[in-house]
Amino acid sequence: MDKKYRNDITALQGELFALADEKYAAFQARLVPNIDSKSIIGVRVPELRRLVHGMSGTERERLLSERRHAYYEENIIHSIILSGIKDYKQCLTGVEAFLPQIDNWAVCDTLRPRVFARHTSELLESACAWSASRQVYTCRFGVGVLMTYYLDG
Repeated sequence: MDKKYRNDITALQGELFALADEKYAAFQARLVPNIDSKSIIGVRVPELRRLVHGMSGTERERLLSERRHAYYEENIIHSIILSGIKDYKQCLTGVEAFLPQIDNWAVCDTLRPRVFARHTSELLESACAWSASRQVYTCRFGVGVLMTYYLDG
């Protein structure tokens, strides 16, 4: 798959459009009405996960380095990649950089870094700061992290 993504991210967009489902795009647009429906291609999350699984490390890094993505699915992919990063500091840095770019609940809720479960003592300060943010999706993410890792019986 590396050859497909070597030049730029538009090859990824081509893959996404090849997987597009217009009815699913219309359904997704109703679920996230606060974003432009033209930015939704209509690719289901399992297909996005398969694309991520087939990406090389270089391809993933290239996508993560993009500050803005044109399509909703690219943002979901960004969340999926971040969620799979195994190095805590690298993941935290990536999350911090991406949170301001999140513009809907679906992308926010897809971002669930697994590495956070092993670093709850270090994570608490960031989670509290996120939950106090005036940015709605940063706050939502922070509350989700607090509920996931700090609620008990």
